[in-house]
Amino acid sequence: MALIAIIQVKAVENQTVSEISRRLGIDRKTVRRALSSEVFPGRAPCPGKPSKLDAYKPYIHGRLKEYPRLAATRILEEIKPQGYAGKMRIVWEYVAGLRARQKEAFLRIETQPGEFAQVDWAHCGTAQIGTAQRKLSRFVMALSHSRMMYAELTRYRNA
Repeated sequence: MALIAIIQVKAVENQTVSEISRRLGIDRKTVRRALSSEVFPGRAPCPGKPSKLDAYKPYIHGRLKEYPRLAATRILEEIKPQGYAGKMRIVWEYVAGLRARQKEAFLRIETQPGEFAQVDWAHCGTAQIGTAQRKLSRFVMALSHSRMMYAELTRYRNA
């Protein structure tokens, strides 16, 4: 549709069909067709050939409904004895397409300021303090409401 608009604008600017086709890199017949019709016909969709997987799709849907995290390789192992003669890629793409549509729901937890924080310790290597090598730890606290973070480097892991 954008191409039709461009062609029509150039025609209003008094450019010839040959000039428009040369500048846009398309055939003159395409330019004439775009100028003569309100809507560009485009290409008719090709009738697709049936997939080797079509006969097994109800089975795959059932298995994924029963076991949502079932691997595509496992599904392939199950349908091969049933007579499936296609490749792994077909199964993988079909299962990936189904999973993309079925996103898991999650519950967002809202907290009040100061109500909840997450705390963790991390090892941060060693440091030379005097004549001794000392382990360094990092204390990290993240507030859930504001996502503000507090971090402190310490020698000891006791609060």
